[in-house]
Amino acid sequence: MPIDFPSRPRFSVPILCYHALHASGPDYCDNDHVALIEDLQVIRRAGYRILALSDLVDALRHQDDGKGLRQGRFVCLTFDDGPNVDYFDYADPVVGLAKSFHRILVEFRVAHPEAIVDPDKALAVSFLIASEEARTTLDRSCIAGRGDWSSCWWRACAAGGVIALGNHSWDHLHVSLPVVAQRTQRKGSFHAIDNDEDACVQVAQAREYIESVLGMPCTRYFAYPYGHASKYLVNIYFPDRQAEHLHLAAFGTGGRPATAESNVWNIPRFVCGEHWQSSRELEELLQRLAQRSDS
Repeated sequence: MPIDFPSRPRFSVPILCYHALHASGPDYCDNDHVALIEDLQVIRRAGYRILALSDLVDALRHQDDGKGLRQGRFVCLTFDDGPNVDYFDYADPVVGLAKSFHRILVEFRVAHPEAIVDPDKALAVSFLIASEEARTTLDRSCIAGRGDWSSCWWRACAAGGVIALGNHSWDHLHVSLPVVAQRTQRKGSFHAIDNDEDACVQVAQAREYIESVLGMPCTRYFAYPYGHASKYLVNIYFPDRQAEHLHLAAFGTGGRPATAESNVWNIPRFVCGEHWQSSRELEELLQRLAQRSDS
């Protein structure tokens, strides 16, 4: 039963972000699959447990206490862009076998069930680019052009319950696209989404398309492309047009933990390769955050 808090609970939860497309070599620094495998062990050794992102969002939205966020160390996991290798293993002649994020999480859950807060909830959220046309173009321009950025895995992933699915915009405003859903064709910066018309496409239309493929609601969480939390989206569109877009939370980057004071429309995350570059750096980061929370 939801707990009614008289004021926001005090907690600090790091949300970690990985990119499956970052896999240009076999080592931690150039392969987020290798990084995720090592980091899960770091998380466990540091005394953290994996919390469903939905529990954290519920806490921020005052629905419940997020499984006791004030009495433990927790971390949430997110994946951006949604290529096929989020769900399928990938064999590369240079890198070798890249285990999918999905397989990595399944193996970790089996080996270390004590490190999972709620095994019946998704261990991570993958944020998807909605437009099939955009993904097809990005598949050709950013990876090998073999159809490895499709929606063929979305339904199976959502039904499996290990990775939940969220919204990463209609087309990411990616610089590789000939045309984007932005009125002046400003690419490479999601800060350019500063009006209702563009926001409706990038947010509401994207969610509708993702859910049409899934045949069910997605998480209704949004991750800003490039981590660019547009002031218009954070301060106007998301809070004022919720009946239209139906989202419950939005995630930026920023390199800070989510706390009781976080804006639900711009929840911060740490990005692998940007805010830490090795398992040792992640371990130090988690220890610093734990010491700050304990003090």
